[in-house]
Amino acid sequence: MSGKMTLCIPRGFWTAAVMMILVAEGR
Repeated sequence: MSGKMTLCIPRGFWTAAVMMILVAEGR
């Protein structure tokens, strides 16, 4: 189930998510 969702989500979405996480961690 999780794997299927990951494949459906665009790669760009993950990039933005990672950046948001990095910013949150920096804060």
